[in-house]
Amino acid sequence: MELTEIRDLVIRKTGKNDIDDVDDAISLVHKTYIQPAARIIKSFTYTTGQAEEIDLTDLAQDIYKIVQVDCNGVPLSLLNLNETDKFGVRRDGDKIYFQGVGSGKKLTFRYQAKLKELNKDNPVPEIDEDWHDLYWLGAVAILDLNWYALFQERLAKFKYEMFRKNRPRGGRVRVKPWC
Repeated sequence: MELTEIRDLVIRKTGKNDIDDVDDAISLVHKTYIQPAARIIKSFTYTTGQAEEIDLTDLAQDIYKIVQVDCNGVPLSLLNLNETDKFGVRRDGDKIYFQGVGSGKKLTFRYQAKLKELNKDNPVPEIDEDWHDLYWLGAVAILDLNWYALFQERLAKFKYEMFRKNRPRGGRVRVKPWC
């Protein structure tokens, strides 16, 4: 499903003819709901130098969230902003700080990649085609709140599937409810 098809469905379902409002709703759904849940995992290796800090864009252009950092197969701690005195890797905005890691270490970063914006140059969403309906359903829900519960139900299924699909250690699991 392409952006024009998504836009046409939203216009048909809501009766709104203002393309700008529809495009804004699709963009909002993309940034607010789909991007955090998509969990497209990528990785790269980086060898540390003398500097203890580096720009995020020097590592990769599409980092949304760092999931795990390994040093020779051993996971390093992902530190919070205020943990400036501990050993590990800390992200502060567009900077990455290597605290106590040392130079010449080969680090493997696993990260959640940013999705590309939907526009005329990139009309097809990056998520699986089975989930493209989230875009039109979310945009319709934003423009007409009667659809919101249906969108939330579909979004919950998407989040669950992305969580199961991208488990850091492999195997898929079924979450057992508390009984």
